[in-house]
Amino acid sequence: MLDTNIQKKCRKLYNDALQGKRLLQSEECVLAQSCHYSYLYAKYVLHRRFLQAEPYLAKDAHWAYKYAFDIIKGRFPAAESELLKSCFYIYSYAIEIMNKRWRKAEVFLAQDQTLYASYVRHFSIYEIGGIFVCVI
Repeated sequence: MLDTNIQKKCRKLYNDALQGKRLLQSEECVLAQSCHYSYLYAKYVLHRRFLQAEPYLAKDAHWAYKYAFDIIKGRFPAAESELLKSCFYIYSYAIEIMNKRWRKAEVFLAQDQTLYASYVRHFSIYEIGGIFVCVI
């Protein structure tokens, strides 16, 4: 969790940028510390990736997923180890972003029977004699 003063400064910087002020590189470095405002800045001000913020975003599964979905519109490899900590984000990332099986994550996803069952149905995965096959 960010210090309250930094969070306030990030809010002010984001609002300034939203009003058309061009942020200095040093200001962007401060803003990058807040995943929330970094995401908003990338989406509504830059309309592209905010590279300085990616190391911070990669450490927060919620913001990493949203950033990958809305900004990158694809995989965010730097965040995948963080996403593996949440069955919800494993499921969502595989289906909505990767649009394919995430084999590395399946062992973790299997911990949530409901999400795993939906994942298996989505990708038409069947077990035949102890071997999992995907029907295409």
